[in-house]
Order: sequence, then structure tokens, then C-alpha cells
Amino acid sequence: MLLAAKDNGVKKVVYASSSSVYGDTPTLPKRENMPPNPQSPYAVTKLAGEYYCQVFQEVYALPTVCLRYFNVYGPRQDPNSQYAAVIPRFIKRVSQGSLLLFLETVSRPGISPSSRMWCKQTSWRRKAMLAAFSTLGKTREPL
Repeated sequence: MLLAAKDNGVKKVVYASSSSVYGDTPTLPKRENMPPNPQSPYAVTKLAGEYYCQVFQEVYALPTVCLRYFNVYGPRQDPNSQYAAVIPRFIKRVSQGSLLLFLETVSRPGISPSSRMWCKQTSWRRKAMLAAFSTLGKTREPL
């Protein structure tokens, strides 16, 4: 993608990274200047993508912006997915007459338990548009 962007004169690349690059650090809130500590292959690939963006910006002068998304929720999400966000789960539980859970701790074999944060779909869409049309153009600069 970055090579194609460079070769075709794209003005800026906005890369969708993930909060998973922070790993299992208990520090809240997460901040852009926190050192990455990826704890899964997915997190490693997201961080590698950020590094690729940084290199393409420095070597080829291709402006890039990396956005680290947290759990994004919005319409049409499957509440039965293991990756379902909070809103579809709330709706499912209410429709079943179940109790609502307001704190979720995620446990996976071989990975430390972690809590989740949520980001509304319209929030990340707005950030992506701001990043695409900003004049900052630095890989790790917060918006």
C-alpha cells in the first residue's frame, strides 16, 4: 500500500493502527508517548505498520498519520462475535432480560487479563478525516 501510494503521488496515507500496540500496561489513560509493548501477533503487525509509515515518511517524504483505534462500535455489529463491542452486547443482554455488565475483563489463554475501552464509530471516522486533511503529517503526532 505504501509503495503504491508513493508511486502514484498520494498526498497522505492515514494508517489504522490499534491500541493493542500498548500491550497490557495498567496505565490509564493511554497516551501517544507511551512505549509500545505488543503482546500478540496482531499487535506486532500493527506496530510494524506504524514503523513502515514512519520510514516512508522519512525516506520518501510521503506524509503519513497513524491512528491507534481502541474498540470501535457502531451499527450492524454482530453481538455474538468474540470481538463484539459494548453496545451490541448491551442490546443483546437487555433484549434477553439479562443484567448489564459495565466492566469487562478480557481473559485469553497465555495473555494477561485486560480491560477494554470503547470508541464510537463516528468518533474514529472524524479523527480519520481530520488526519487525512491535516497539515501536520507526522507519524506520531497526536490529533
